[in-house]
Amino acid sequence: MFYAHTFISTLKYAMVAIVLLCVNRLYAADLDQESTQVFGDYTVHYTAFNSTFIQPDIAAHYGITRGKNQTLINISVHDKTGKAVDAKLDAYAQNLMQQKKPLTFKTITEQAAIYSIAPLRITNEEVFNFHITVTPPQSKPFTLKFTRKLYVEP
Repeated sequence: MFYAHTFISTLKYAMVAIVLLCVNRLYAADLDQESTQVFGDYTVHYTAFNSTFIQPDIAAHYGITRGKNQTLINISVHDKTGKAVDAKLDAYAQNLMQQKKPLTFKTITEQAAIYSIAPLRITNEEVFNFHITVTPPQSKPFTLKFTRKLYVEP
């Protein structure tokens, strides 16, 4: 019985990596919104999605606040071999009224995957310019910039 409970618990929390990957692919399908940029030896995958896409128990496990007006910024950095890298991220989001909101990332590691997740409270159809300084271990920093129009879930 203990092994079955442990297996189910592990499986449930491992699903967060699958959910994040699926959400990343879902938003990558948006034709005018590129979700990957290459900086020398590093590739950065990024997306923004509503926090309600994460199941309540998984969100609670990782300390993620869910809400219709709560977006999550998901960043994943890989080296030239495709291996996930635990990079330092310093970031802010700036709306069209030039208001800056600092982003605080939480790192989630599941097997070989490393995701950095930052919450951002939004209003419907708000446009943000994201400025993220990425510093891979033992490497020079580089800046990822992208823009997203974000929506509150109905």
